[in-house]
Parts: sequence; C-alpha cells; structure tokens
Amino acid sequence: MLEDACTKEMFCAMDGFLVLMSVLSTIQPAHSWPVADVGDQIVADVLEATRLVFAILSESMHNHAVNAKFFEQSVGYESLSQAALPLLSDPKTVDETLGFIVALSLHDFSVSGLFDVSPSVTYDSIDARLKDASPWMSTIRHAGAMRVLYTSIAVLPPGERDASLRRYYIYRLLERLSAHNHRNYAILNSLHLVGQLFDTYLSSAAAASGSSTPAEGACASADAVTATPKAERSVVLKLLKRLLELGSTSEEARLMFQKALKGDETFEWGCFGGVEGGG
Repeated sequence: MLEDACTKEMFCAMDGFLVLMSVLSTIQPAHSWPVADVGDQIVADVLEATRLVFAILSESMHNHAVNAKFFEQSVGYESLSQAALPLLSDPKTVDETLGFIVALSLHDFSVSGLFDVSPSVTYDSIDARLKDASPWMSTIRHAGAMRVLYTSIAVLPPGERDASLRRYYIYRLLERLSAHNHRNYAILNSLHLVGQLFDTYLSSAAAASGSSTPAEGACASADAVTATPKAERSVVLKLLKRLLELGSTSEEARLMFQKALKGDETFEWGCFGGVEGGG
C-alpha cells in the first residue's frame, strides 16, 4: 500500500478489514498464552503482530476517504474495540495496545510507546512524558479510534495503582490533544464524552461518601472524594470542563442537572467544581 495506492482499493474489496479484525481477535495463542509472561518471545511475537495489524489498518485508510468511510460504516470501530478486548484486558499487552490505538488515531506510530506504568512511574512523570511528546502530537485522523481508547478504560486489567495510572494517561492525553488545535477540540467534543465523564466524577464521589446514589450527597464536597486518587480526579474534571466550554447536547445537560439535584431538590453546585485542575 505504501508503494501503490491502488492496492488500498483492492484491500477493501477483498475484505481486508474483516481479515484484520479476525486476526486481531484471535492473535493470542490459546495453548501457550495463559502461561506466558512479559519478556517471553511469544509475547513479543504477539505484540509485533498486533502492531502490524494496526499499522496496516492505519495505512489502508490514510488519505483514502472511501476506505475510511467503509471501515467506519461497514466494519465499525465497535468491531475494533471488541477485537482488541483480549489485548486491552491483559497486563502483558495492554500498554502497547493502548499505544497502537493512539497511533492509529493520529496515523503516527512514533507515539505507540507512550504508555508505561513501570514501578517508577508517577502522575507527575506521566505529565512530563506527555509534555515531551507534544511535538509529535498532531491532528486526530480517526475519531472512532479515540472513542475506542476512551471506552478501553472499562476493560483495563485490575490493579489499583496501574489501572489509575492508565486512566490518567488516557484522560491527560485527551486533554492535551484537545488543546493542540481547534479541530482536535471539535472532534473530541463530537464523541459526546461529557455525560460519561460527569458520571465518572459522580461515581467516585458517591463511593467516597458511602452513598449508593450520587445525588445523595455525593457532590457535597470535593474534599470528600477520596476513592479515586486526587490527580486522576483533577484531570477528569479538567477534561470535563474543557469539553463543556464548547458545549454539550441538551440531553447531556438535562442529565447532568438531574444528577446534581440533592434529595431535597436543591441544587448542589459542588458537582461542577471544587477539584483543582491539573497543570
């Protein structure tokens, strides 16, 4: 495809996209994968094959509007999300796979090694890492891939520290991309993440307050939100505020106001602020 753009049309016509989704969903060898460990050759082979799948997918849609539209409408980014699920939920492959998704979205595989949750990593070091990567951040080419990145939060491997750091990576990356240029800002706003981010903030508040429903005192004080690390809460709120500056749908606004009502039907302003934004 790099040598002859005509092959992109043939790739689509010969069901190349479906083949890629099939390969991605079955890329982990069932007989040996459960006993494999990070650093094993089989893990390296799976990661390299995964990289090639994402690279081919990216190149097949690059500067080819017909293929990009076909993949979005006839195959779907939901199919990509489902195919990548085993990789995103496995500690051996999750960080590299998250990086490949970002690379697909930007059509730039120099950023595929962005995610790292090794023992020395902190929230501050993630900020520094993303700041260093700023020169390589560009315009989002495939918004659907960014949605796959965001929805991957729900399937990240368990582990309080590592899961929080990975979520922080995703939230902070989205926030930095939204500030890169207005096109990115508009693209991220079009993904309608406002309602989900608001729910994320309320859920952490409800867990901290011991309330089963966020509306019952969950927003009474930002200082009460302790279930989620402060740095993560801050970046969630900063991203939420950033997206709200461009507006929300009437449905999102209605749901947010409903959830911000306390039991006595008074409005809790703390739902919309009080947590420091990150730098």
